[in-house]
Amino acid sequence: MSADSDFLRLIGVRKTSDPWVFEGVSLPGRAGNQQPIAYGGCALATALNAAGQTIHTEQRFVPYSVVGHFLGPASLDERYVCEVRPVRDTRTFVTRYVTVKQKFKGEMRSVLALTLDMIASKLSTRQALDHAKSSGKDAGKVKSLLRYQLNATTRLDNVNQLETVDQDLKRRVASGDLQPSHAGAFSEFLGLYYRYFDGRVVPESIMTQNAIALKIAPTTQDHLPLTERRIYDWFRLFQKLPPADGSVQTTEGGPDGQLPQTTVMAHLCGMAFALDGGLAFAPMALSNELLFKAGAASTLDFAQRYHTDVLDVNRWLLREMQSIAGGWQRTFSQATIYDEDSELVASCTQQCVLRPAPGALEEDDNAKAKL
Repeated sequence: MSADSDFLRLIGVRKTSDPWVFEGVSLPGRAGNQQPIAYGGCALATALNAAGQTIHTEQRFVPYSVVGHFLGPASLDERYVCEVRPVRDTRTFVTRYVTVKQKFKGEMRSVLALTLDMIASKLSTRQALDHAKSSGKDAGKVKSLLRYQLNATTRLDNVNQLETVDQDLKRRVASGDLQPSHAGAFSEFLGLYYRYFDGRVVPESIMTQNAIALKIAPTTQDHLPLTERRIYDWFRLFQKLPPADGSVQTTEGGPDGQLPQTTVMAHLCGMAFALDGGLAFAPMALSNELLFKAGAASTLDFAQRYHTDVLDVNRWLLREMQSIAGGWQRTFSQATIYDEDSELVASCTQQCVLRPAPGALEEDDNAKAKL
């Protein structure tokens, strides 16, 4: 696998002279923003990798939640420095607080702060999972008082029948449904993401129908209130990771001091990287407004919750996105993640700044006046 497609290299860290401080081994990449700034998922995943380096592995811990704040735009030209602080180490929970910094004008500037919670889990080992399966039990019900979940609002059984993102773009350009410039803008806007993640296009998704708000087009959800409209996509990591069930303890390290990760943390990093994508500009797509009308569409705070002890980014995962509120120059949106077995595995909420580009509101007023 080339370095360009090595996800673990992109979010890799190495030691420094301080045992609680780690440095990224790669420069971050750009995606999901019109400005030349780094994709937030790069900082998120690098921070989680650093946090994982400080968690003892004698007892099995799995992700419970990741909450935090983006504190400023990250440069594409500086590696991340992750300062980890231990908050809690008990038999049940491990908690780490991480501040991600970059050099800016000769000084270190904070770009992200997050808190990672991990919970002890003896039920997610390969032995425990196999035992539950052989006994005909739902692993999620074992020693659980209640078992229920929100269900996906689209099909979960047809991923292998769907087109790849590249196939969809080429077909639509050839048919005249999409201008080559729109396809090129799509690829540039999300190129980093699709370098590391395989994607499948869901036809009924609004973001499919209007090319992530790069063009105005009628959609099959125009009759619904904005809060009831949905965006869908399937994804999985191109780079196959070792299973996170304890059968393999760590990934391999790399050059320049790149540290190995526990397999649990590697899958968490992949999921966290993916979960950051899309929610900031989803409201523009859902409202069928051109993305270029937004001068700023950036996440400020986020909360990722994990609803299973078994994360697996090698498998196909369906993301369903909706926006819950908008106004006062901000939006609040949610993504829910399901696997092919219809299990809800994770969710993410983000509150984002959404401000108009210069002249965008005046253009709307002029258009309405002409009507």
